[in-house]
Amino acid sequence: MPNTTLHPPGTLSGTLSSTGDSDCLAQQASAAAFINALLREWSGWRLDEHPGADAVLVMPLASIGAEVHAGLARRSAVGLHAYALPLRLWRRGADRGEPLDFLHFAALVAAEPAIVGEAGEEARGRFLTRVRTSVEGMRDGLAARRRDLPGIAAGNLDFAAAEQALLLGHPIHPTPKSRDEFGPVDAALYDPDHGGAFPLHWFAVRNDALHAEAVDGAHAAAMTRALADDDPALGPAFARTHLNGPDWTLLPAHPWQAARFAERPEVQRLLRDGLVRPLGPAGSPWRATSSVRTLHAPHAAHMVKVSLSLRVTNSVRVLQPKEVARGVRLDRVLRGPVGCAFRSRYPRFHVLGEPAHLSLRGEDGAPIPETTVVLRDNPFRGAGSPKALVLGTLCQEILGPGTSPLAAIVRGIALRHGSAPADVAAEWFDRFLSVVLEPLLVAQADFGLLFSAHLQNLLVALDDGDGGGWGDGGGWPVAACFRDCQGTGLTPLGLDSVVVAHPELAGALDNVFDHDTAARLFGYYIVVNTVFSVLNALSALSGDGVLLDRLRACLDGVGEQPLRDRTGLDHLRRSPVLWSKGNLLIAVRGINETTAAGNPIDSYVAIPNPIAAFPHSEGHSR
Repeated sequence: MPNTTLHPPGTLSGTLSSTGDSDCLAQQASAAAFINALLREWSGWRLDEHPGADAVLVMPLASIGAEVHAGLARRSAVGLHAYALPLRLWRRGADRGEPLDFLHFAALVAAEPAIVGEAGEEARGRFLTRVRTSVEGMRDGLAARRRDLPGIAAGNLDFAAAEQALLLGHPIHPTPKSRDEFGPVDAALYDPDHGGAFPLHWFAVRNDALHAEAVDGAHAAAMTRALADDDPALGPAFARTHLNGPDWTLLPAHPWQAARFAERPEVQRLLRDGLVRPLGPAGSPWRATSSVRTLHAPHAAHMVKVSLSLRVTNSVRVLQPKEVARGVRLDRVLRGPVGCAFRSRYPRFHVLGEPAHLSLRGEDGAPIPETTVVLRDNPFRGAGSPKALVLGTLCQEILGPGTSPLAAIVRGIALRHGSAPADVAAEWFDRFLSVVLEPLLVAQADFGLLFSAHLQNLLVALDDGDGGGWGDGGGWPVAACFRDCQGTGLTPLGLDSVVVAHPELAGALDNVFDHDTAARLFGYYIVVNTVFSVLNALSALSGDGVLLDRLRACLDGVGEQPLRDRTGLDHLRRSPVLWSKGNLLIAVRGINETTAAGNPIDSYVAIPNPIAAFPHSEGHSR
């Protein structure tokens, strides 16, 4: 039997019927993401448990002599608890707690020195604004998509639909849907949560005003021209009309970003000098994917990932030169001997290449980051495209505890096969670990490749269990796809292997981590963020302990292989703690992760390791 307690959120169990329902669900999801982030970074809380009653989370606020109580609607072994609202504020000496709305609770937390330290008034105000706008953005997205919610909750999704269905955002973050610079009109036009689409904004750029790089043998200018030539609404006539010979290149841009970078002095100079000509929005609609800044169109051989001068959760999404150069270098590595050896070993694990990037050049010749566009391989086009779904959407409990698309997919498999949902959930998890976790473990352990494969960077391809390819969907995980080549790194093992295969890259590889740091980063992205979220979604059907058992068995199985670097695997199996990104304090302090100096692990916190706490031979049930 599942070891979780589920309390469906009443009126939210079906289609949302009103904006009030949307607000209620946004408050509920935002509170859970906020509190679960808080529990990872602050040790001052406790659980009060009494026989025959649900556990209550107690959060003392010493500065005001009070406590906040939250009833647990579901207790999770991996820290993804669900809570019953409203929260209650118990003042010292009071006979009962008074209802406490989420935003008031967030303000109390932000003012509590024992939690956030001596955060300044300006930082606290900025943080609370982001918390509020995150709730409002989530509410507006849910309201805009209320008719789609039953299909999302049922898992009736293809690639594009899943990309625009991550309506609850990061599951452990105080501002899972913050979009600082987007107003309501911007969100309605450009936020994937609203399900819209829009044409690209095009520029014609003389090549001496363009910074471009492409992987061996490719030409960035030819790739962007193909985006227009292959567009049924533009065709080759668009480039012929607007390009004055081979010395000019088409540069696509996000329309929201184009309006902003056109105001920059260095871009104004290029426009005045006639080196850049704005062509305006044109062509077929493109859809924002779950990252907001990556755009997809079914006709295009490449997706476009653009700079956005927009803070989303922890960072302003402006692509930095070192990031985009890293993407092209990884593409080169993956096409070479190292990548071929990895693909040969795990043919069902795919990495979407990023073979080119382009930017306008400033007067100093350096790229202008706000104008950067990256081209990413797009296998999701045409009638035979893979049914690969972003993992974050599959795992989100869209209408409350137990309502994830993944749980619905597993229930459907169980119904078709006449099997117990708990058994199917355990089997689904086993297959997921084989398709996703094992390749990522071995990529680090035998190849020294680090992929920041968090929930939004991983796609899982579903099939009916009978085929070995991408399939057309029946529910079983049969392949995986990683994206975001900028979010990759190397261990010393990987550096040595890559330099041997590509001596021209010696000295150019910047994102190298020692083995211990790599183990901590890997443990967070792959396990704490990703595997634990899948486990949590499936725990509605099969208990936490059973699934942790399966996870430990998978790690033990990989451990039987003759691996070259066991640091990451041993960390997961034996360390009493894992490491988690400190999203609450990052948000309070307003850190921009993209440009922050220092070791990224400095913002991480230690959390208990439930894998080590559940030996696979015992089959625990809490």
